[in-house]
Amino acid sequence: MWYRCSHLRPKLLCLLYIVLNSVEITKCLVLRAYLSQHGLHGELEFSHKNDTLISIRTNLKPTLQYPDGVWRWTIHEFPVDYRDLSEDRCSDANLGQELIDLTEELGYLIIPGKDHAEFESKNTLTGPNGLWGKSIVFETAERDRVICASILATDKTYEKNAIARFTSPVAGTLYFRWLSARESDESDSYIQADLYHTKAVSDKVPFTEHKWKLFVTDIFDADKGNYEDNCNVLQLVFDPENSGDGMSVGDLDSRLGLIKVATDANIMKTKTLFKDEVINVLRSDMEVTRRSLYVVIYDNRHPDSFLACAKLRPMLPKSTKALINMEGIRGSVDFTQRSPFDPTWTNFQLGASDQDYESNLRFVSSVLQYNVRDLPPRLVADDLQSYCNSTSGIYNPTQVDLKTLPPPGMGTQDQYPVGHLLGKHKDRTEYLNHKYLLPGLASELSGAYWDVYLPLQGVHSVVHRAIVIERREPKRNVCGTILLYETDTEYQTPMFSAQVIFRYPIVGRVIFRQPQDRPWEDTTIIVESM
Repeated sequence: MWYRCSHLRPKLLCLLYIVLNSVEITKCLVLRAYLSQHGLHGELEFSHKNDTLISIRTNLKPTLQYPDGVWRWTIHEFPVDYRDLSEDRCSDANLGQELIDLTEELGYLIIPGKDHAEFESKNTLTGPNGLWGKSIVFETAERDRVICASILATDKTYEKNAIARFTSPVAGTLYFRWLSARESDESDSYIQADLYHTKAVSDKVPFTEHKWKLFVTDIFDADKGNYEDNCNVLQLVFDPENSGDGMSVGDLDSRLGLIKVATDANIMKTKTLFKDEVINVLRSDMEVTRRSLYVVIYDNRHPDSFLACAKLRPMLPKSTKALINMEGIRGSVDFTQRSPFDPTWTNFQLGASDQDYESNLRFVSSVLQYNVRDLPPRLVADDLQSYCNSTSGIYNPTQVDLKTLPPPGMGTQDQYPVGHLLGKHKDRTEYLNHKYLLPGLASELSGAYWDVYLPLQGVHSVVHRAIVIERREPKRNVCGTILLYETDTEYQTPMFSAQVIFRYPIVGRVIFRQPQDRPWEDTTIIVESM
């Protein structure tokens, strides 16, 4: 028997004990924000306290560099895009306007003192002013340190995402995001738009406004042989309930208003958030229909003409795996990122191939570093000894000074290179069962860790790079390539590969890799020695 936590019942910790010959526990919505930046590492958890209040719990640790601080904390409009590794990820231009000032309600967050505390707030988790899908921002009075994190559901099954990616003459993305916690009868959704013109616009305005609708077709399938988003075949506005013109699910403009398209994204962006009950309805309709859905943007000068269209595709979590099976060491390092607005989770499962306890101890005690390096390993002239040395240096797109790194586990993740996994994860997420063989005595990573500076998407993605386990001499390093896998499976994603070979006067090779039959996904370009 399964009982729901409704809005009419108290949601104290969302644990409902019902004694009917047995005890049953139902779970309700819990949100969390993960942050590791500018001297503050940890998590904030948001859950229902009762019918009118929510609970905000802090689990934070300051670093030696910034042992104390007084923080103003606020809620902003958009989630953090973790593909952006720069300081701009926390800017107002990327996170939108401030919506809620928690400082006014709860006071300043003082560290130490309130690093492990519980607050009661009148805000809500979902709804028009709910916290889900937004970002939380911490800033000092001098604004010399700004920290930000997305507010996400802890249960990965609650969230679903879809994307419509435009290329020309309008470029940019529409993210459709849904939250559905059926056990607690809670749901939420929104559309995040960020579009711009690719050609010059004669009007001297920062943006243009357009009608936009959702069309449906089963005549043209962009995923079977023809990948051009061809607007000409679209005729039917998506109307599964026969609501009529202007009232259907697909009539986005009549429900949400016109959509903005920036004339020059380098000067001004038009990032916009849309919320309406119709977006919740769209999720269930998408799960039922087998036909293709397209977002159509109309020409603002000719209201009956299409300007651009893009297929609405489910956005599945990115899953990668690096397999290691050499030098008596076997296992894998897994990386998973639910969306660009989520941190990446890593899972270390490495040990001696013979699974002997003493062999595992020797392996753990020999480890010096766990690093992501710039290039995948390459076998040159059957020389296995140099296999892991062909991976170049540690992956460091943020140009962190390697001479001034804090000791592993003593800094926040922005203080280490992206590829310095030991520094970012050592002695972190203690509440998870890491099953260390030599706790505190070795450079050991085991089990799951979260990382807000390890994207699996975008220009700074670690996909197709190497993970190298550096060991004390005379032990040799072991390594593997981070490859894409199908979500929640053990099957590697089929890839298309192409290469360009230079012979004269430059000698070298450039390799292009992309998931097979998915030209809308990221392409990896590997430039080998020139």
